[in-house]
Amino acid sequence: MGPLSRSKTLKFGLPMLLLIVGGSFGLREFTQVRYDVQKVKRKIDPALEAQLSKNKDKITVESEYQFADDTKLGGSAGCEEDANRLQSDLDRLETTRT
Repeated sequence: MGPLSRSKTLKFGLPMLLLIVGGSFGLREFTQVRYDVQKVKRKIDPALEAQLSKNKDKITVESEYQFADDTKLGGSAGCEEDANRLQSDLDRLETTRT
């Protein structure tokens, strides 16, 4: 056992190799936990998801104002001209989106 205990390869190389291989497995597990946590955080309420998929078909001024009223973001258009301008902007956005 004398010459083996004095070997630098066994004394330094083997622990280093074990550290590298073990660290690789450990980091893989921690990375997987990180992505699992992010996936759980990204889940949204099923009712909101259903509403978003339902409203995905056609965007109208009324639906946008309904959403704004529901989320307390804004009010309604002041006059018919404003409503028409907003509707044309929404239509243009919808055509560029598709």
